[in-house]
Amino acid sequence: KIAEILKNTTSVTAAFQSMDPIVLKAIKRDNISIETYKDIINHFNEKGIESHAELILGLPLQTKESHLNDLRKAAELNVGQIWNYNCRMLKGAEMDFPLEREKYDTKTRYRLIDQGFGKYKNFLSFETEEIVRSTNAMSEEDIFFFRPLHWIIYYAWNYKYHYKMLKYAQFIGINPIDFLVSILKNIKEAPEKVQKLIQEFDNDSRNEWFNTIEELEEYYSKPEIFEYISNGGFGKLNFMYIFKVLTDCPDEFNVYIKQTAKKLIQKEKCNDEELNEIIKFEELSKINFKSIDLNKEFLIEKEKYEEFKYDILKWEKDNYKKNLRDYHSEKPIKYLFYIPEDQIKAINNNINQFKNKNKNLTLRKMSEYIKISDLFYKVKEIDNKI
Repeated sequence: KIAEILKNTTSVTAAFQSMDPIVLKAIKRDNISIETYKDIINHFNEKGIESHAELILGLPLQTKESHLNDLRKAAELNVGQIWNYNCRMLKGAEMDFPLEREKYDTKTRYRLIDQGFGKYKNFLSFETEEIVRSTNAMSEEDIFFFRPLHWIIYYAWNYKYHYKMLKYAQFIGINPIDFLVSILKNIKEAPEKVQKLIQEFDNDSRNEWFNTIEELEEYYSKPEIFEYISNGGFGKLNFMYIFKVLTDCPDEFNVYIKQTAKKLIQKEKCNDEELNEIIKFEELSKINFKSIDLNKEFLIEKEKYEEFKYDILKWEKDNYKKNLRDYHSEKPIKYLFYIPEDQIKAINNNINQFKNKNKNLTLRKMSEYIKISDLFYKVKEIDNKI
């Protein structure tokens, strides 16, 4: 009831941690039934209220396949956002006890917390977190496998940059998670800029770990390294690389998304026209940060008009329950993509407030203080005579 009253100012979260019964037993946890949760999510989706599911990677007895299945189930439930966390060791928690570590052969490493550092006169301070890197059920390479996958879930599903394409694939029978796994698995077939971005992500995800706190402090205390992280060179990779895509290779990423869709979906179930319509709609919907210059006012195109052969807005309003081809129109449908003045003002105010010589840091900070929907144009159908 509270969520319905507050509507788009809030969201509903279910902290599953895991949906695997073996893992849940190991961590002494019970969840509400999947069927009950599905009813809840369907209710909120009908009301247009955002929902989240939280999952944790690195739990006792969790395997690569069981976590993959958790991700698939979350997508099947049509959860609005799938949040993934690394299992963090906390002093006093049962998982941190020596006998528990030994029982599950839990190995951990340390990393710096985003924005958890500073210089106070001549004293450097670093805040760290101890994270599970392997267990007797999951190797460190298994955990590294999920690092880019969790990121691309944030980008394509949570931030909605390719949500419609994933829903299109889902209706045809391809789980959105398997679609995203295919993107990463076949990355050598991607445009060069996309390959480079994913390789950089993998390097960054591997280089942020240290065996001891002392090693971490020694590394980040180096003057050139401390200056680098102070200027925005260090941050949460999920958000850092969302904006790397948007500024460095948005067009190339679109090409690769379509290429992956054509490869996965049999010809009789889709056609180029449908894929082109989805890609065009997604491209027109997002604000273009590719040419942003922090030395100038960020000028956003306020209005764009485009004709479509499919009623994509109606498809979205119906929560993607039917095939897109059911929304084909004999006459062209004209959409207006527009941004209200208050939305433009909010974006520019935040860009100016957090302006930094590191463009990526500026956009990351901006995104912390606006809604995800503010990164997109509003869309409405208009009279073709206009």
